[in-house]
Amino acid sequence: MELQELVARARLLFEGAAKRRQVFELINGKRSAKEIARKSGKKLSRTLHDLQKMRDVELILPRQDGNGSVVKHDNSVVYERARLLKHLSSSYFNKREVHHFQDGVYYRRGTNVFKTKADETRKLH
Repeated sequence: MELQELVARARLLFEGAAKRRQVFELINGKRSAKEIARKSGKKLSRTLHDLQKMRDVELILPRQDGNGSVVKHDNSVVYERARLLKHLSSSYFNKREVHHFQDGVYYRRGTNVFKTKADETRKLH
């Protein structure tokens, strides 16, 4: 999967969900789900739900040791970001409406839809 697709998925998943984004920002490959819940101030069940949503869209995955076994701390799974997202600044996930169409990604500003930033510039001027 390409970086652009992962960022678009993250933006859609985090839109209007500041606490879910906070959970994502706490994922570092060292913290367990329980520790992430404590640090975010969310209940463990809600944190696990958010983590599952992030797994479903391939933003995160359970960390594995050298033998391929899932790493756990406090009897809770440790998660890490997808390889392409590990070193990406969280500013990439700032709210920006992104819409997927069959032939690519389109951006929306107000009622106008643009295929590229250049199209947007031409339309606005």
